[in-house]
Amino acid sequence: MEMQLMTESIQLEQPLGMCQSQAVVEGEITLPGGLREETRVLQAGGMAVVENAEALQDRVTVSGRVIFHVLYTQGDPGRVNSIEAAADFTHLCELPGAQARSKVFAQAHVEHTEATVAGSRLSMRAVLRIDARAVSQTPVEALTGVLGLEGVEIKTQQASLRRTVASGSTDVLLREEFALPEGLQIRDTLYATACPQLTDITGGLGRIGLTGQVLLEAVHASTMPGKALVVTRHSLPLIQSVEVAGENGEMLDGRVTVKDVAVASQDAGDGERTLRVEVLLGLEAWADREECMTLLSDAYTTTGDDLRLTTRTVSIRTGDN
Repeated sequence: MEMQLMTESIQLEQPLGMCQSQAVVEGEITLPGGLREETRVLQAGGMAVVENAEALQDRVTVSGRVIFHVLYTQGDPGRVNSIEAAADFTHLCELPGAQARSKVFAQAHVEHTEATVAGSRLSMRAVLRIDARAVSQTPVEALTGVLGLEGVEIKTQQASLRRTVASGSTDVLLREEFALPEGLQIRDTLYATACPQLTDITGGLGRIGLTGQVLLEAVHASTMPGKALVVTRHSLPLIQSVEVAGENGEMLDGRVTVKDVAVASQDAGDGERTLRVEVLLGLEAWADREECMTLLSDAYTTTGDDLRLTTRTVSIRTGDN
């Protein structure tokens, strides 16, 4: 009987590497108002949104946009105005080991923003930190045993691996209204920022439920003497579900990212003012499975032909940090 090698095709995830780099995003917009009115920038901020990430050979391309918000005065130094603008970006970072069909996970965070005025033109600049990692999902042929040899001795080992077996994503728009305190004397709402928090993840029958809240911080212009700006904080409930395609997984996870925030306030009568909020969220959810495999780690024979095995190291995903 001739020697036979027992192999098994294993579906696993191989981390190919990760990179962290900086990118500079710039934008320009024309301010309303007269050219002779003195304009002064008070504050500049921004939010980065990743819209696409693609792997190339040893490189990763990340594209998205930065949403700037700038507070300024024009003419009247006691009246604060705001303006919002978006600038697209595409960034290429080196990631040795990445392949054209690799799956890429990327995030972008604004580290610094600044704005300057020249005439009626407002120039904005943001420094981003971009984090990206690539994962290969190509099946690997693994040796599990040897047959057909006399006096063969084998040694096996248990390998635990974790992989994503189902995933899905969707966008959802949250709308809410809040009553603003009358004592703040709010004249206008300038901008707002939002931060999502997940508290519970449930799932079943091809859907994963995400529960939590979105914390909102709104900045308003006020007519209070000596207090041109006031801040209010609000909470929006988050109860959404994401359809996932694939197999059943025992471990569920998800992520929520803020893609856009729109706010406006209006008089509600009797001196009251209402804040209207719209928050666009990107929802991602996935199900993981943990599997244990028995693999051949070594073998030798005491009779017959010489048996020699060659090995190579394969990095696999065994869990999440």
